[in-house]
Amino acid sequence: MTQELEQELGIPVQLVPLEELTEVLDRISSATVVTTKYFIGDALICAAPKSVRVIPVDIYDYAEEIKLVKSLPKNTCLGIVCLSAGVLRATEVIINSLRGDEIYVMKAQPQDNYKLDAIARGAQAIVTDMASYDAVKAAVAAAREDIIRAPRIYPCENYIDSQSIERLQRELGLD
Repeated sequence: MTQELEQELGIPVQLVPLEELTEVLDRISSATVVTTKYFIGDALICAAPKSVRVIPVDIYDYAEEIKLVKSLPKNTCLGIVCLSAGVLRATEVIINSLRGDEIYVMKAQPQDNYKLDAIARGAQAIVTDMASYDAVKAAVAAAREDIIRAPRIYPCENYIDSQSIERLQRELGLD
């Protein structure tokens, strides 16, 4: 989320775990807190005493990726590559709830070369976030001589919904 916000907004963004938000806000004179709607209540509790603005953003709905998962043939190996370990865990749970044991899911973060190589060699399809896309392409290219058919790579939309980015730009006066 941090990397995406910095890229889309063109300003530095500091990642602060919710558990540390009150402490960080105590040390600074002004801030804007951006969070998902899921954490808005907790963020408002931390920010209210400091009169800090809190802006909620929507997460991309992953409708196209869900359609892809539902359409995969049984016994397909699906690779998931994402910068966020939390998103990887959640994605695996969602895929298992949609397909159960019908498809095999392999997951990796882009810096885990061993797992990334295994996905490039074993998956028929790979879904990746934009931050991991180049690493996935490189892993598939490196494995190309050893595999019969290269996996299809499906880069996801941004983690944050594009309309939320536009709204955030307007709120911050960056448009």
